[in-house]
Amino acid sequence: MRFRIGEFSLITSLSIKTLRLYHEKGILVPAEVDASSGYRYYDEVNCETARSIKVLREFDFSLVEIKELLDGCDDESDMLVQLEKKLKQVESALDRYGDISRSIQSIIEFEKESAMEKDREFDIEEKSLDTLLRNMSTTLRHL
Repeated sequence: MRFRIGEFSLITSLSIKTLRLYHEKGILVPAEVDASSGYRYYDEVNCETARSIKVLREFDFSLVEIKELLDGCDDESDMLVQLEKKLKQVESALDRYGDISRSIQSIIEFEKESAMEKDREFDIEEKSLDTLLRNMSTTLRHL
């Protein structure tokens, strides 16, 4: 069965613009392109490829990585190797972002503690002039 680009877009939930881009990049090539009209026609195999592309995009694979993966994978074991490689990249990024997160938290805590210490050093007490004068006269009487 063949699907025109609009139908295929509805089936796959990929926009027509995205399908054209994927065709241009050689990632999702239609089963047939009518030479006279330029219409793109997709088939069931394209549906499976589109599903795979959507999953890979959700896993943050770039279009270049997806193209390399689709071009270089002859069977499922090739795909598993690429997925394991991506998993290592994601885990490495998580470790790095964990380190960054801890560093930022340390800076924030340090700055908050510093600000609190500054507030403690400069406690300002408001007194009225009458109270000051009374305290001064009491002090002077004791001298």
